[in-house]
Amino acid sequence: MAAHTAAWKAHEKRMARALGGKRVSAPYRPGPDVVSGDGRIVCDCKHRKALPVWLASALARVRGQAVFGALGVVILHAAGEHDSIVCVSLKDWRAWYGELPKGADDDHGV
Repeated sequence: MAAHTAAWKAHEKRMARALGGKRVSAPYRPGPDVVSGDGRIVCDCKHRKALPVWLASALARVRGQAVFGALGVVILHAAGEHDSIVCVSLKDWRAWYGELPKGADDDHGV
């Protein structure tokens, strides 16, 4: 298996474990990469060699500015769009929302 293929598959598996869910992706098949154990969260996982520096810097800055009990997020908005994207650290998100309930039929060996 090529290194780049192994990296994104490993990323999807880590996200499935982190969300108490399972990896459901298959190449060239529409649908999410990961679904949480309770089905409330579906994920399209993206693995890159590096994230944009401006995005990582903005998230690091707002995380440092968030006082205890606050959640630091970066809101991304494109001109002319009617919606925005919320970017938050997975570690902070899990601390804020807690662990997700696991589904009864989960295969956590993914």
